Amino acid sequence: MPTTNLVLNWASARSEAHNLDKNLSTITVRSKDGFPFNLDVAQIIHVPTTEAPKVIARFGNMVNLVSQVLEPTIGNYFRNSAQDSDVIAFLSTRKERQESAKAHIKKVLDEYNVNAVDTLIGDIVPPESLMKTLTDRKIAERTANATVKKAEGDASGVKLAVGAESEAIKMRAHGEAEATRARAQAESEATKLKASAQAAQITLTGDAEAGKVLAIGKSTAEAYELAVKALGGENFTRYKITEELAKGHIKLIPDVLISGGSNSNGGSALDGLLGLKLMEMMDPKGTVKPSN
Repeated sequence: MPTTNLVLNWASARSEAHNLDKNLSTITVRSKDGFPFNLDVAQIIHVPTTEAPKVIARFGNMVNLVSQVLEPTIGNYFRNSAQDSDVIAFLSTRKERQESAKAHIKKVLDEYNVNAVDTLIGDIVPPESLMKTLTDRKIAERTANATVKKAEGDASGVKLAVGAESEAIKMRAHGEAEATRARAQAESEATKLKASAQAAQITLTGDAEAGKVLAIGKSTAEAYELAVKALGGENFTRYKITEELAKGHIKLIPDVLISGGSNSNGGSALDGLLGLKLMEMMDPKGTVKPSN
């Protein structure tokens, strides 16, 4: 019964000189997500001198201790542990699982008077199907990341373009507003100037007309005053009446003059008849009647 530290390898390609692990091999486990994979484990044990008689009494030799206790304990622990996790999680938590395995195996071996010095997880060989899946996933992630970055770049470009277009629209709108305001102000000023000019023209025209009327009236008055002085008041009045009657084409001397004078040859009666006849001819409606 060796009482020094013994290393037992669960690895197909490695075995110690004591040959206690010659029947041990790499442990094959299956993950929660259904992938089988292999892992190597090394277990270091120590049988204290004081406890060696008890171990011999129970197992007879160290080979039986390994086959009856160590092999099923370690193999079952890692198989059960793998079933609680997927491959990626198992690989990423190797250190934690190694500490957990050490504590569990120590507790079991203490019951058989054997010290569990350390438990070490060696190589973990993931399945080829998993490696292909991981590779495809990595490629997909990279492609997705590239797509996302491209989309983000496109979105940033669109955002910048929209921002620039928005600013351009604002600037154009501002410019048009300023131009409209300037045109409106110019038109307003032009309207004011035009109105002012028209008002000035009207004022000047009115003043000129008033001056003209005043001058004409003054000239007429002066002419009347000179005429009155030259003709005398009564004669001037007659002259103006005659002038106005002439403007209206009114005859002052009748075409036929009927005289009421008499002579010895009866000319008076004949002249009257001729006058009446002429009056009838002048008044075809017969409104003029001869008097008795």
